[in-house]
Amino acid sequence: MKNIYFAGAFIFIFFTGCSSTYTVTDFGTKEKFYEEFNNNFKDREAKVTLVDDSSFIAQNGVEINHDTLLSFKKLEEKIHRRFALSDVTDIYFPGSTTTSASVALKNGNKLTGDEVKVTKDSISFVESKSIVVIKTLVPTDIIKTISYNDRWRRMPLGVLTGAPLGFLSGIALVNVFRIKDYHGGLDYPGVSFQMTVLGVLTGCITSYLIGFDYIYQFNP
Repeated sequence: MKNIYFAGAFIFIFFTGCSSTYTVTDFGTKEKFYEEFNNNFKDREAKVTLVDDSSFIAQNGVEINHDTLLSFKKLEEKIHRRFALSDVTDIYFPGSTTTSASVALKNGNKLTGDEVKVTKDSISFVESKSIVVIKTLVPTDIIKTISYNDRWRRMPLGVLTGAPLGFLSGIALVNVFRIKDYHGGLDYPGVSFQMTVLGVLTGCITSYLIGFDYIYQFNP
């Protein structure tokens, strides 16, 4: 019975809509289409499918600029710094640790670093900087679709689907197996409650695994 319930919940959620597809005609102009696309694909993992049906994943977000798809890769650069104490106006150690510090210089710059070492006449530390590398991928005229998956979008549907299915499954289990409570009566409330909770969990897990695809179509 439980296996049948799980299969029913999965099939119901799967066939109640798993994606939305957008084209240029939905936005009126190509510029507005690109603007909407760029706003939605920042910092998202994107699946790019080309017109020859080959595909690849861009993990750190994509953007369209001048009819060309660009991707972004975030890197962390570590820079070793050393200053004479005579060039420093203030050293601030947050918390109780002395391994990290904020250093104010006489020229007005403020730097934050780790692995701080202070001697009688100098201070040295490692400054970390995040940099973004932009890579040119492909022109838009060979792109078929670009999509991303929102795993939380369908969660309310999972709850609304799982709860009633679980409740009805509980009633069916009691009728089939004659499950009784401590007083000897049929335990409809207890079993139905347990199956409702199980149904909600199953619906949420199924919805999360399937997710909801947002598909932007460039070429048929």
